[in-house]
Amino acid sequence: MKINNCFFIPARAGSKGIKNKNTQDLLGSMLFEWSFFLASKVMNHDDCIVISTDCPVIEMWFNKLIKKNKDKIYIRLRPSNLCEDKSSTESAMIDTYKFLYTDGIEISNFVLLQPTSPFRTDNILQKSLNEFYKNECLIPVFTAKKDTPFIWKSINDTLSSPDYPFDKRKMRQALSNSEYIFHEDGNVYICSAADLLANTNRLKEKSIVIENSFINSIQIDSEEDLDLCRFLSQKESISKWMTQIRY
Repeated sequence: MKINNCFFIPARAGSKGIKNKNTQDLLGSMLFEWSFFLASKVMNHDDCIVISTDCPVIEMWFNKLIKKNKDKIYIRLRPSNLCEDKSSTESAMIDTYKFLYTDGIEISNFVLLQPTSPFRTDNILQKSLNEFYKNECLIPVFTAKKDTPFIWKSINDTLSSPDYPFDKRKMRQALSNSEYIFHEDGNVYICSAADLLANTNRLKEKSIVIENSFINSIQIDSEEDLDLCRFLSQKESISKWMTQIRY
């Protein structure tokens, strides 16, 4: 069976910043579920969803709510050697590709949705997919936050040096579009399975950036980030969006 887009949700159990991060509550659902809800709304008949995890809570959730009721939604119980702190997301994606391939399922493209980025308002996922299709699925796409080029790099524990001519610093309003930088926000990545397998990377040297909003660009890495997202989820426009996509 040929799968067009695999909506891939990496949700391992371990986390340094927040214990059991991917199963933390956000507006009445577990954090990883918000990526799942949106993927369920966007997926077409020739797409699938894969949750790659070693978390018993998520496995129990899948067996109780999903397994018997939905087609083309899979859980991949990720091998322990791919669940370490230094294990790359790409290694889990390739593991999923091989796992499904042995079962006669071949993935064409991956749509990576990080659980730590729960907000995807403003139709950002569909915008990213549209840009990927527009370029015939040949160029990876990722979301990023636009920022000024006023970057400093650390020299040691005390000193830093500028990565721009600080003595000729422009006012923000005087910057041209080409002078701004984009910081990967970790929210959405889209790539072909062929590129992933060939390069063992979700990106290529020339990739397409989709500018994301501040709220969508929030990544939950600390308790403060989680508190911020819980606060924002009470905002009318955000809570309305979350209610609309809830599975």
